Amino acid sequence: MYSIFFIYAVFAALAGRALAFNIPFGGVNISTSDLLTIQESPVTLACTADCGLAQTKILACNDATPCLCTNDTVSSFARCQTCMLDFLIQQNIPAPDTRAGSNVLVGGYAAGCAAANITVPKEFAALTLPAFWEGPFVAVLPEAGGIAVAVLGALLGGSAIVLLSNM
Repeated sequence: MYSIFFIYAVFAALAGRALAFNIPFGGVNISTSDLLTIQESPVTLACTADCGLAQTKILACNDATPCLCTNDTVSSFARCQTCMLDFLIQQNIPAPDTRAGSNVLVGGYAAGCAAANITVPKEFAALTLPAFWEGPFVAVLPEAGGIAVAVLGALLGGSAIVLLSNM
């Protein structure tokens, strides 16, 4: 009697973990309770309102996939990640945690919903760059500096040719 109950209990526990909503991220699966558990940093302080609401909605779902994949919950999660990404870009600082402002995590969340045959709207399936972002800046010589370097190089090169041809 006890052995049948024990086998059933183990099977139920393992099945519960297999059916839990896990988000693939960097070769591991992140559970919903760890999704927005990011150490306190300037980015988490700047996005406390958005991320606190998202965390509350996600934890209230208690790993129920239909609840986690509703537009309300997914949009809150995407808004939190967008807030963190915008803050990191605006401040030009590295993320304190790989989950902060992560497009991969947002895509993994959408993939978790897709695995349960629930389609996430595409505006919540990926992050977009903020309007104020002008792209990566490459520090190059200003135009006047480039001209000065070219003239100096031409003078030195020409002088070297004249010097070597008169030897």
